[in-house]
Amino acid sequence: MDKELLLLDSKLDYHLFLYKQLTEQLSSIQKCAAQGSIESYESMLADETLRDALLLKFILFQRTIKKVGFSTMASRYKMRLEKFPWLEAEYFDQNCVVHYDCVWSLLQDIRPLKRQIERIKKYDDARYEEHGEDIHCSFCGKGQQEVERIIAGTHEAICNECVGLCSEILEEITEDENGKK
Repeated sequence: MDKELLLLDSKLDYHLFLYKQLTEQLSSIQKCAAQGSIESYESMLADETLRDALLLKFILFQRTIKKVGFSTMASRYKMRLEKFPWLEAEYFDQNCVVHYDCVWSLLQDIRPLKRQIERIKKYDDARYEEHGEDIHCSFCGKGQQEVERIIAGTHEAICNECVGLCSEILEEITEDENGKK
């Protein structure tokens, strides 16, 4: 995976790459479960080979998300991963007992998670088309890597620092107007 990341030229390439990785991993998990006719937790535990294959696929999926970062998934792609606490679960307890209930939880939550992953593909597409790959604040000129957040419209963009400054200016004007009355 790291070698592929080095070949990516842009942020847009990266977000499409991430979408592809996560959807392929989820599809692989679904396919594995369907081929094994897994319809219950007990049926998953009964087939040892299939159970372990699912566990490995789940670990790969979880590590992909952890590598990107839960905060990035939430802030950049607007994904609500707190709905899926099993994503942060550990697989083995101190006695090396595997927690397959995490894998079962993934199989149950795979549809809503897929819907959230669709946001990665949709996110920013229109903004990238209009602004290009590196969006700059229309007021101060800082790029999206230099500030915490940029809000972009169809033709203009503003960063969180300029929004804060505008807010301070408006507060001062309001205070001056209230003081004159």
